[in-house]
Amino acid sequence: MDTVMRYGVGLLLFFFSAVSLAGGHEPPPRMPAPADEPLLAAPVVKLIEPGVFDVEGCRIDKKKKQVSFPAQVNMDQAGQFLEYMLVENSGKLHESLLRTKISPYAIQISLLLLGVEGSLNPLVEQGEDRIPEGTPISISVSWQDQGTTKTVSLHEWVVREKKPAPNIPWVFTGSYIHDNGMFMAQMDKSIIAIYHDPAAIIDHQLSEGASDEIWFVNTDKVPSAGTEVTVAIQALK
Repeated sequence: MDTVMRYGVGLLLFFFSAVSLAGGHEPPPRMPAPADEPLLAAPVVKLIEPGVFDVEGCRIDKKKKQVSFPAQVNMDQAGQFLEYMLVENSGKLHESLLRTKISPYAIQISLLLLGVEGSLNPLVEQGEDRIPEGTPISISVSWQDQGTTKTVSLHEWVVREKKPAPNIPWVFTGSYIHDNGMFMAQMDKSIIAIYHDPAAIIDHQLSEGASDEIWFVNTDKVPSAGTEVTVAIQALK
């Protein structure tokens, strides 16, 4: 069973990576991976209950059309520029609102298994002044506050040019495998970008995403750094 699931997931990622480059836009050149960078093994998909699966810490709920996983608040102070809403623990923490121990690879595989599709016309470079394409999704964050579960849309934790951010139209763009053989989201540890980034798994469709100087933490809304949260990503189609 595990062998079949590993093989199927590996083919799925290979297929996605091939079609994500089919739009004719070559991804940005990257430096070769470090010699000690481990090769990715296909993750094990475990059946939890009918319609619910686990992929290395990601929970896939087919009925809810949702993928969820644990994370932590990484930033809670004003005045710090944001380029990412979520990175893996060894990613660009100085630019990210949230952090997670879950690998970008596992998150991308989970979303593909949920049925969302990435872009056939990916961005070429970080900060490109073009609207990213992909499957529309919503992103919410839940946490415990004095015994009560609170849930907000992710955009509520962001300020854009000193004003609360609008309802951000998130899209699953999907990351890609570079010609050096590396899965770029796993190499960069980038998961959800607020400053457009083709290496990230998720981006958004606001033109202001081409700027890295307008996004800040909404200190009136975000709980303290270190707060344990659950990120939930839901397919809208």
